[in-house]
Amino acid sequence: MKKIALTALLFLGFLGLVFGLTFISDFMGEAEKPKPGEVGADGKKPVGAPFVFLSSQCKFDPASSDLQNRMFRGFYEIGETDSALFWFKNRSPREVTITSLGASCTTCSRMDIAHVPPETLTDYAKGTAAAGAVAALMPGGLPDLLSVGAALAFDASVPWKTVPLDKINATLTLPPTGTFEKPGWGLVRLQLKAAQNGSREPKVAINAGVDDEAPTKYELQLNFQVVGAFAVRPVTMDVGELAEGVPPKPYDLIVWSATRDFGDRTPPPVVRPGDDDPFVRVGPVQYFTREEIERHNAQLSAEAKSPSRVLAAYRYPVTVLREANGKPADIGPFSKPLNVAGEGGERASVTIVGSVSGAIRLGEGKEVNFGTYEAQYAKTLKARLVTDRTDLELEVVPGETRPRFLKATLDPPTVGGGQKEWRMTLTIDANQGFIANWTGHVVLRTTGPNPITVRVPVKGSGSRR
Repeated sequence: MKKIALTALLFLGFLGLVFGLTFISDFMGEAEKPKPGEVGADGKKPVGAPFVFLSSQCKFDPASSDLQNRMFRGFYEIGETDSALFWFKNRSPREVTITSLGASCTTCSRMDIAHVPPETLTDYAKGTAAAGAVAALMPGGLPDLLSVGAALAFDASVPWKTVPLDKINATLTLPPTGTFEKPGWGLVRLQLKAAQNGSREPKVAINAGVDDEAPTKYELQLNFQVVGAFAVRPVTMDVGELAEGVPPKPYDLIVWSATRDFGDRTPPPVVRPGDDDPFVRVGPVQYFTREEIERHNAQLSAEAKSPSRVLAAYRYPVTVLREANGKPADIGPFSKPLNVAGEGGERASVTIVGSVSGAIRLGEGKEVNFGTYEAQYAKTLKARLVTDRTDLELEVVPGETRPRFLKATLDPPTVGGGQKEWRMTLTIDANQGFIANWTGHVVLRTTGPNPITVRVPVKGSGSRR
């Protein structure tokens, strides 16, 4: 029923354009009208360009003065179909031959063209007027149903002819609907299918001409987006440094949809940390208000520099903890997945990044960097690990150092000035590590009860010079 209603509203809007905008009658410029007495050898006035389109482009733009763009949905999920309408004036008093020039891609699955009989427009105007009269007397859903019925009756009465997009130079004819002085109305209906995510700008082209006059080429273009059922923001959530004694703060994950509204069709997606990570907590979902949706839509539109559309949006507070279930988080940087799942199997992923500071730290900087090195030679670096707790004992966790060509050892600790210090030696053997821009880590752990795990980030870039 929703799809029928959308189609009906599309016709309602476009026909509102026909009946409601007074400038249409003046759409043709003086240069397009025949000069007095200008006739051909057969005594007939030359037609020239037989059609005058109100617009050759259809795109989503709710602020446009062109109803064709204001009514176009513009955002679709894979597999969805829709129709876009292009109104034109047929200024030819004779039969027009239309020749298919094809489509730029298979996104446009069908093209139909028709003249619109004056009586059809009249009947539609009466039908929508009746719906408006009922609306004044009976608030509720009935007027919408009457408008839908009028639109469907209009569609059924239009004598559509299919332009074969898959056959170049295939022809069909369109009978005359008016004169130079009083052109008739015509419609092109492009049916689209959303087949692949991304921005789509398909074009279709036809030639239209009369008798042996040179035909005129017309190109019609659609601009639309094929998107997922929902999108997430931010894709990477940076929670910064989690320090001891500082309570964690929640960060907002925003999930919104450009194709689905609130209600049964769009229940809030489920957000869960990867592997049910106990250090990541997701709070109860919060629905955006209409005002928040409008602000979010305005922000997205400004960033994209083109109109965006937000029909439904949700907020999820996300908190990363330093301790969970009596266990401390590993010291050092982290990257954690956050999974978003829709009811219909739609998926999205967010990466949470940050670092945990604690009892043990690097003496200098936040990471060990080999820089760019010639991998045919052995390479060694030293780093200091420092703690204020002189009771701790530290060791390298076997088998956890990455990449595997990286080797790490600890020298015996030294104590002085209230601190304990270890020298860590990092080695890459000759003819190892031929990898550009690699990242890795060394995992260390304290011995005894309540062990503390430390991850030291390491990076480098091996060359073959």
